[in-house]
Amino acid sequence: MSTYFYKAFGLILKSINLELPELEKTDFNNNVDLIIREEDSNNWPNIKENINATPFLNFAEDDLRLDIEGICKIRVYDRKIIAWEKFDKTIDKNEIRVFLLGSAIGALLIQKNFLVLHGCSLEKEGKSIVCLGISGSGKSTLAYALMEAGWNILADDIVAINSNGNVLPGIPRVKLWLDAINQFDLEQKKLLRVRKNLNKYSLFGNDIKKCFQETPLEAIYFIKNRNVDKTPNQKIFEAINSKKLSLLLIRNLSFRPRFIKGLNKEALNFLKIIEIIKKTRLYSLYLPSKIEDLRQICRRDIFLTNSFH
Repeated sequence: MSTYFYKAFGLILKSINLELPELEKTDFNNNVDLIIREEDSNNWPNIKENINATPFLNFAEDDLRLDIEGICKIRVYDRKIIAWEKFDKTIDKNEIRVFLLGSAIGALLIQKNFLVLHGCSLEKEGKSIVCLGISGSGKSTLAYALMEAGWNILADDIVAINSNGNVLPGIPRVKLWLDAINQFDLEQKKLLRVRKNLNKYSLFGNDIKKCFQETPLEAIYFIKNRNVDKTPNQKIFEAINSKKLSLLLIRNLSFRPRFIKGLNKEALNFLKIIEIIKKTRLYSLYLPSKIEDLRQICRRDIFLTNSFH
């Protein structure tokens, strides 16, 4: 049996018989916060169907079940265990890893009462920003362009904010589609596909600049209208002053809202969002469709709020 230890989201992870190269390794540690291991789903206790259940997803108290058709079954329970089982022996563990470092770890962070958002976070000068948007809005492309301009990656896809309002160092990577890979002049052959037969690639390790310290949150940007180029006299940023709108935007861009409902964390999530709104600046962010234009914006160093006020 091979055992691997990692750090992410302020937690010590122990993974059994499964390497997680995207994460920062750490030495053997008895103070393990999270165990990732293979289990036989036949031994999992039955649970009643939750009102928020789907044919592939079900919940009980601190227990989430996820069935990835044709790939694996996942159980996240007791705020400490992520269990997985292959659909059959032919399934590559790399395919399973995608879901473990996505839905599974996101569910565990929700169980642990963090505010968990669907976006990316970067650090510069000891401050962090969070960029939120729907899938395909350009979060990862923006993250890579900011990294080129001197920012460090804090988290990708899953952003966790603790009770102090600090962003936790999460999974330090950037996932880019092939067209972005080509426009950034990256060597596709050296990169790992996110999933087999998907033209999306994961950059991690020495391919990116990372931050491993929890960092105060300075601003949240909501990516809007990516395919509409702004004219020179139009603003890139627009402040969001409505608390009601801010609450709605953050709630809708929380990580897996159905998980939050099914795990009975909606009320707590609401309170955490209110606290963030009280002390964080929020902006709509209008990105150009061309990557070279995006790079120019990122080089202007205007993403820390004191840079454009």
